[in-house]
Amino acid sequence: MKKWTMEAEYRLQEYLQARVLREGLDREDAEELKDDLRAHLLEEAERLPGERVDSGVLEEALTRLEAGSEMESEVMVATSRWRKVAVWMFGVLLPAGVGIFEAFSGFCAEVFFNPVVDIWHLLLVLAIPVLNAWLLTKGRWMGSRWQGLAAGWAIAISGFYALLFLPLLPASLIAVLFLGLGFLSLSPILAWWVCLRISRSRKSRVPRPWEYRSGWRWGLAAGIFSLVLLDGPGIWTRLQLEEATQTGKSAESAISRLRFFHSEETLLQACYEGNRGTNRRTDISGWVSTGVLRSPDSEKVREVFFRVTGTPFNALEPPRGSLKVRERGERVEWQFDDHLGGDDVAVRLKGLELGESRIDAHLDGVSRIGYGEWTMVFENATLRPQEARCQVRLPRGGRVSRLTLWVNGEPREAAFSTVKKVKEAYREIAVRQQRDPVLVTMVGPDTVMVQCFPVPPGGSMKIRFGVTAPLDGGEWEMPRLVERNFSFEENLRHAVWVQANQDFSVPGLGEGEPDGDGYACQIMTPADRLTGNGSVVRLSELDDEPSRVWCRDPMAKVEESVLSRSPHRLHEVGYDRVVVVVDGSVSMAEAADWLDEVTASSSAEFLLATDQVEPYRKDYRFRGGRDNEPALREAIVRARGNERGAVVWLHGPQPVKLAESEALLQLLQRGTHRPEIFEIEVAPGPNRLAEALGREGALKRGPRLANPLRDLEAFLAELRAGRDRLEWDWSRTSPEQPVLGEEVWDQLARLWAIEQADGRGEEVGEVAAQYQIVSPVSGAVVLETDEQYRRHGLDPAEISAVPHLPAVPEPSAFLLVLLGASSMVFRRRRLSA
Repeated sequence: MKKWTMEAEYRLQEYLQARVLREGLDREDAEELKDDLRAHLLEEAERLPGERVDSGVLEEALTRLEAGSEMESEVMVATSRWRKVAVWMFGVLLPAGVGIFEAFSGFCAEVFFNPVVDIWHLLLVLAIPVLNAWLLTKGRWMGSRWQGLAAGWAIAISGFYALLFLPLLPASLIAVLFLGLGFLSLSPILAWWVCLRISRSRKSRVPRPWEYRSGWRWGLAAGIFSLVLLDGPGIWTRLQLEEATQTGKSAESAISRLRFFHSEETLLQACYEGNRGTNRRTDISGWVSTGVLRSPDSEKVREVFFRVTGTPFNALEPPRGSLKVRERGERVEWQFDDHLGGDDVAVRLKGLELGESRIDAHLDGVSRIGYGEWTMVFENATLRPQEARCQVRLPRGGRVSRLTLWVNGEPREAAFSTVKKVKEAYREIAVRQQRDPVLVTMVGPDTVMVQCFPVPPGGSMKIRFGVTAPLDGGEWEMPRLVERNFSFEENLRHAVWVQANQDFSVPGLGEGEPDGDGYACQIMTPADRLTGNGSVVRLSELDDEPSRVWCRDPMAKVEESVLSRSPHRLHEVGYDRVVVVVDGSVSMAEAADWLDEVTASSSAEFLLATDQVEPYRKDYRFRGGRDNEPALREAIVRARGNERGAVVWLHGPQPVKLAESEALLQLLQRGTHRPEIFEIEVAPGPNRLAEALGREGALKRGPRLANPLRDLEAFLAELRAGRDRLEWDWSRTSPEQPVLGEEVWDQLARLWAIEQADGRGEEVGEVAAQYQIVSPVSGAVVLETDEQYRRHGLDPAEISAVPHLPAVPEPSAFLLVLLGASSMVFRRRRLSA
């Protein structure tokens, strides 16, 4: 390259400035014109003879340049202006417009992935056009380092989004031909190209290029750091999740790494994707790791979620950013419910809420039976019908004995029949015809599944189910939700009415007050009382030994319509060996202190259910969700080695299906000695393992741990030493025959049917249907019309045959007073005679 003299350089600057003034350009256009002219003159001077460029050589070059046609000058200016328009269009206006459009419409999220998952990502996207505009205007007058910082940060963010949309480039180019839609996905790539151009332009014009380069590096590093901070945990979680859903040791290692560090939001989002999710789109981390071509197994992902967090995925509110569409001028959530009419509660649905809830209960201290009715009103805020599903834990030994659905404002009673018949009727009417049924079936020990469809768009659906249950040591547990696919309405309060023929209390909530000849109270509780460990009603001054009672059985034959019950004590011999299985999940962490004390004082053998089976140790740290099935199998093997063995299972939620179900069932079905299994729920939640054991009739509910340390120690001591258990003797007579004891309400007949329906055989289902009891072999369904009942071979219950909440006092107490008064009057008449 030729060397320029001082005079030539000075003359060049003078010419360039004059040319800019002549063309009427300023700022960016002026700088671009100068760059083009300088480059042209340098090239022209190199072609002229001589070893250096002095003023004479420059003047000759200028003469040749000026001799060029005016058309060339106009083209140069026009080209510069078009460059300016392109820079502002693709570097400022288009990315700003596309970012705002995506945030409000979710257009890309509906089809591919959601690039704007939260406010922080929206700020990242909008910062690109803001920084470009700043660099094109006021930024040029700022320091070199600040300009480099802004340019480097914009390149990092725009480059990341350009890479995200690069796989869509072929489709975007084709989509440009159709109403220009392709520019939406081309915008990030074009913005990155403009950022590079602006960065090079500013670098060549700043007064201190070394400061610009330093600032550029820091800006690039800051942009990368912000991306890692926002999307790094999600991408890491997705990569580990893909490995964790496989099998083998690599899956266990991936789960261990996720327990150490993970993004719970990303894990929850993945639970709602895949082959049985509510939507088919993903977020940035899912797009990076799997794209849209691979659909993960939803069930496996949900299992990993539990094993990592220790929480059932549907115990949390569903993730933000479901598919959004605009209908009727409002943004609504569009979601797919692949579990409609199925046997699982599954995903939590947006827009479906429990709007109202009340429980009315009556407790009779003479018969020691409680009956309660739970009324629920579901509300649907979306524009499509939805199914409400939940699992309800009943009082100990309780069964659903009534089911009601309001159709067009009128209550309709349920038909009780075999599980197969009621499920077929529900799926035919609900899923195919989308009419108004409700279904209740039993899924586990004292646990029922309630499902109703359709909750109409923008409307509500009202149901009620009644529960008959014996008192347990003078206590009656309130029904509570174990698992649900709906949320609670904001500020929902649960209304509870309890009445009894004697004084009672609801610990922590209230006490019974005199109400006529009995006691009653109303309690308004927050919504969280519907879940968790629930509440109990405790009768006071209850005799240790119950009395003999009888009732008129309206469902029995006339010659057997008087049903009597008398108590007797049965001594149970102690167990030779007691093996205690302790769930190692994080839900048991709060129990660690009293568990340590129990293990030190008890003679039972304690096993810890972790990823492996190991003896209980005090230094164990409860983390994640642990599969209890291997530890239970080991405990059963150890307990069955003795003639009388027992297994006590202390657990939290177990919402995943059995990994080796046949191996467990084989232990329960084969062999001479089959140990008793007592399950004690320390932390509430769904339990698939307990459901499987309950179907085999191998599971019994242990005591409720009001005082965990005291109650568990006493229970384990009773198992070893033996205990006296209260049993009932039942008998039937005709109305003409004399009967001893006190007459009580006909819930006594339903309690007899509950005991009969827990057995095996065809007669069990007949008894359950006759007495309107939901049992392991029977269910209840409400259909909309009488024609639907006839078509499915079902008979709805008559309103006179269903149980009702009685007035206080209970008939037993009232009859006692009446008989006593009559006896006194009769005796006085005899004495006077």
